[in-house]
Order: sequence, then C-alpha cells, then structure tokens
Amino acid sequence: MAWIDIPGNPDWEYDNSPPDPGGALTALWQTGAAGIRINQSGDQIYMNCRHKTLRPNQDSVPNEINKTYWDTFI
Repeated sequence: MAWIDIPGNPDWEYDNSPPDPGGALTALWQTGAAGIRINQSGDQIYMNCRHKTLRPNQDSVPNEINKTYWDTFI
C-alpha cells in the first residue's frame, strides 16, 4: 500500500493498493486495479482517498474521488 498524490488535487491522495473493505463493498472493490475502478458511466474513480492535512495519519477509510474529473485539471 502506498499513498499517492492525486494529480491536480493538492489536498488529497489515494491508496494504490486499497484493502478489501468487506461486506457488500467487496464486489465493487474487485472491479478495481491499482486503486482505480471504472463506474457505470465510464468514469475512472480513485477507490480509497484521504485528505493530506485533515487526516494525514488516518488508516484506510473508503472515500472515493472521481479521477476523470480531476484529470481535466492537469
């Protein structure tokens, strides 16, 4: 697991190897690779993110950010 900066978004980073969250989210987690999945609309989604200054030491908590959206800023 490594936390990687989200390009174009200075405040957030994503986990490139997120753990299986378990339960109903396992099926969704299995659709991803390298911390990114594709949703039904075809957007790429960072599957597990954390805020770099508000929660820099927080363990993995599933929070998603739309990669396709943020890619428009780079």
